[in-house]
Amino acid sequence: MAKTRYARHSAAFRDEAIRQARSSGLPLSKLARDLGVNYGTLRLWVKEAEAPEESDPVTASERLELRRLRHEVRELRMERDILKKATADSRRPRNAMNDRRDHAARGTITDERT
Repeated sequence: MAKTRYARHSAAFRDEAIRQARSSGLPLSKLARDLGVNYGTLRLWVKEAEAPEESDPVTASERLELRRLRHEVRELRMERDILKKATADSRRPRNAMNDRRDHAARGTITDERT
């Protein structure tokens, strides 16, 4: 099965297409057809051209805080899971033999059979 090869357009071609899309007043679908590009491609080029460019939206201090908070969340989730398991174990029904053995070990129950 052969892979589909997509057309590559030069930066100059893209810039000209964006300029025409902004100034011509034609619908993007007609302009895309006239230029021989897909409508979605032309729409994406125009959208990217309108978006403000940001080199790094997150500062170094924000990145450090994000790392610390992720670590804290990871620890809190572990603690939560431990507590969930502990409460599930404490709610588990105990059998009478274990209760009798526990009380006998503490000396709080006497053996009634003797």
